[in-house]
Amino acid sequence: MVRTIDGDARRKLLADTVWGLLRKGGLEAASVRAVAKEAQLSAGSVRHFFSTQDELHVFAMDELMQRTADRVEEAMREAGTAYSTSQPAERNLNQVRAGLHQLLPIDDESTANFQTHLQFVVKAVIHQPLQATARDSYLRLQKFYEDCIDRLVHSGAAAEDLDPHKAAQQLAVVIDGLLLRRLTAPELVSTDDVIAGLDEHLSNLHPEASP
Repeated sequence: MVRTIDGDARRKLLADTVWGLLRKGGLEAASVRAVAKEAQLSAGSVRHFFSTQDELHVFAMDELMQRTADRVEEAMREAGTAYSTSQPAERNLNQVRAGLHQLLPIDDESTANFQTHLQFVVKAVIHQPLQATARDSYLRLQKFYEDCIDRLVHSGAAAEDLDPHKAAQQLAVVIDGLLLRRLTAPELVSTDDVIAGLDEHLSNLHPEASP
């Protein structure tokens, strides 16, 4: 039965369908026709918004980044409430930690999301239509990491002489490494391992951290 659906519900349905097909059979399995069939929509209604598979994949990649950003924002807001009476350094450190934890595969949802994102990024290396979106993802993350470092420095949770750009790049390397290790060797690298690895890196940014 073909159904009609509009607005935000359509965006969520299409994105979820692309991700589901991708996890089952890779990016090539998420064609416009396959997505329409899986979502119980007419192929014409899907092509009204996405005339090609590339357009559909760019949309799904953008939507995945936005949902991750929403998770980060929510986690930081909740941490701010939980530590509202703490000293600025402790409060900001815990907010940054909470946000950055959302960029690691720490539960079933985030693991599935990052497995999906990794497929998009790998294809973007050789597939031009996805490259602009992948570059935007990189720039958004770099800006977020720099904001996190700046926040830690100004609250006293990190050394005053840190170079925000360089420290953000180092933070990205740590997170990317932990993420890949967890995704590729989950039997060897636990959720606790990746969280501990990130937390240790953040602790070492503090001026009183041991060398």
